[in-house]
Amino acid sequence: MLAMARMSRLDRIADWEERARQSRFRVRALARNAGVSAECLRLHVRSRFEATTTNWLGELRMREARHLLAQGQLVKEIAHALGFTNSTHFSRAFRAAHGASPRNFAARLPLQSPYLPSKGSRD
Repeated sequence: MLAMARMSRLDRIADWEERARQSRFRVRALARNAGVSAECLRLHVRSRFEATTTNWLGELRMREARHLLAQGQLVKEIAHALGFTNSTHFSRAFRAAHGASPRNFAARLPLQSPYLPSKGSRD
């Protein structure tokens, strides 16, 4: 019965991505944030997101990295913001996930200018 109550409480959580950010993409910190054990979180993530907790958090972390690169943030800043031990560790993880270094990935992004309308804008 207790496991079911925890699972239903986890099902009601809607802001998983924000909680993952607040927990710096760490399994134990996210479990603590959700008020459950790491094992309970693992079971929930497996059933809800069809992934291991580590893989799911890693994908969220890389999505956030792409977003920050698109905003023009420096690799060192992104590494720190996402909880990597250093920028080299971040660069290796990013290259493994995307096949390109963060710097090369960012260089291929379209330039964003506050003075130009974005694509699809009718301004």
